Amino acid sequence: MMSTKSVCYNQNHPFKGVSGLVNIRFIMSNFGQTTDNESFNSVAPLESLYPDLAHNTVSNATTDALNPEPSVSTRIIYWYHPDYVGNVDLVTDLNQEAYEFYLYNPWGESLYHWESGSSSWNSPYRFNSKEFDAETGMHYYGARYHHPKLSVWMSVDPLAHKYVGHAPFGFLGCNPILMVDPDGQGHFINEKGKVIGNDGIDDGKIYLLKTSRNFGDEENPTNAINYKEHRQTIKFIKENSGNSEAFGEDKTAYQNSVELVSDSQARKQMSTIVKQDDGKGGTKDKNNREYGGVVRGNEVIESPAGAVASPKEDSQATITHPDVQSGDIFFHSHPSGSITEEPEKSSTSSNVYGGETRIYSFRQLPSAFDLNNANGIEYVFARGNNMVYIYSKGQILGAMKMKHFENISVE
Repeated sequence: MMSTKSVCYNQNHPFKGVSGLVNIRFIMSNFGQTTDNESFNSVAPLESLYPDLAHNTVSNATTDALNPEPSVSTRIIYWYHPDYVGNVDLVTDLNQEAYEFYLYNPWGESLYHWESGSSSWNSPYRFNSKEFDAETGMHYYGARYHHPKLSVWMSVDPLAHKYVGHAPFGFLGCNPILMVDPDGQGHFINEKGKVIGNDGIDDGKIYLLKTSRNFGDEENPTNAINYKEHRQTIKFIKENSGNSEAFGEDKTAYQNSVELVSDSQARKQMSTIVKQDDGKGGTKDKNNREYGGVVRGNEVIESPAGAVASPKEDSQATITHPDVQSGDIFFHSHPSGSITEEPEKSSTSSNVYGGETRIYSFRQLPSAFDLNNANGIEYVFARGNNMVYIYSKGQILGAMKMKHFENISVE
């Protein structure tokens, strides 16, 4: 009969080259096991979860002449060592020894594979840390399969119907340098465009956590959520990331977030339109008028530019959207233009006598008019400070720098 003995990882002697992985309590908890008992004798053998590791493939097995079958085996644990883009390059075993080594070309095809031969088990997680299907020779990305030899997706994007105008077999709007989408799920992001977690629902939506900032402005007197709600929402999202059931039962994350335009190309088109104002201020006409349009589905429709205004005479510029339909999302810019007036100089001397320099500029935050007339979620692109303000009737919901809005990194 074969008995199994569990060997505990010694935290005082971490694996070679993996000194950061020293929290065995955290690591083993990911296997659904407890570490209260140092010997681990009470937990189920790992071989019961992974049959390929049983009997003939266990390491450090001992035999004797009377009993040719292994009498004692050691629990097998492997460590993955990803490179800077998430590919599993090296796998090591419990004895700090190299077990497998992989090299890939940029499209995921295996260029080189070395294995120690100490076990018949091979790592299923390889390129992009995605599971390799040995039967098909493809990598499974959750939403669809990718063929590494042909460098193509084997099916259309499940959300292709939401992105009319994009190639259905494409990925990330054909912009993989700036955009990342490992699983196609609904993601919650912070003001820097970084992912907090996802709701486990394959709908491609992007939610910005509402701001807890008070903008200190009489026209925007309150923050969307308070600091405590902000921290609690982040905690909930992180603890339940990927658990669609948890997000279905508790709507806190959705209530404390605002859904953004999810299509990356649409966001870039919005930015391109408002960047007709170059953000450099001054008195040029192009920097003293508003630009904008509407987002209809994933189509961005530009509106005629507003009339040229003067920051000295007008508190705000204006723009009109002529073609409005139900469900349209409005966006417009606030100009960067400014006027600087120097103090008057003496007619008999170059010295300045009294007075002060006056600078007139346009309001950058959503105005009272914007807030009072909002129809759903709307956007102000503040060209004077390169911010994007997302608001609804009566309140600013969130704010991001334009560069973060354009290049949301879903990872």
